[in-house]
Amino acid sequence: MADASAITVLLVTTGSTAWEDEGRLCGATDLAMSEVGQDRFVEALASVSGDGLDVVYCGPDEGSVDAGELVAKRFGARKRVVPALREVGLGLWEGQRRDDLSSRSPKTYKQWCENPASVVPPEGETTGEARERIVGEMCRLIEKARAGGQKIAFVVRPMAAAIAHEALLEASADQEGDGQDGVFEWKTVWCERVRELRATCRAGAA
Repeated sequence: MADASAITVLLVTTGSTAWEDEGRLCGATDLAMSEVGQDRFVEALASVSGDGLDVVYCGPDEGSVDAGELVAKRFGARKRVVPALREVGLGLWEGQRRDDLSSRSPKTYKQWCENPASVVPPEGETTGEARERIVGEMCRLIEKARAGGQKIAFVVRPMAAAIAHEALLEASADQEGDGQDGVFEWKTVWCERVRELRATCRAGAA
């Protein structure tokens, strides 16, 4: 019997875009998955096991919407686009080659790679702002799913997925989870901890 105090969600990372395949930073720029990114995503999706889903929530960019549609079809679920699940905004860094940024600002770029929260790209979004937005919305939807007895998935871009992974790990009832090549991950989270996370995000946004 399922534990009413916990809920299992599927966290999905969208396939790469053409920019990412070229070594460029994508950020919140609205791009589709590249042919390579989509092929790898479909291959990984085919091997994902688990129970059916009721709703697949995805970010608003083209890549996440397309990936969300693929996941929804795979599990016979509905797809819902959620603007708050958009990728972390990197401002003027979006579209820049990683090698170029590393050459121009080696210390800043290295610091950002090692600790994204310590650097804000020009005209970009802080990690704290992104976390409050992404995690706060995920917690709201998890609480809604629990109340409705639904099984859900989140489909988001890589940086948003990393933020979500860390937050869900905090709230996790099974500290390791079941990953699939870093693209698909089932996580069982404590509902009480989800409420605490949501309250923290609300306080940060106030």
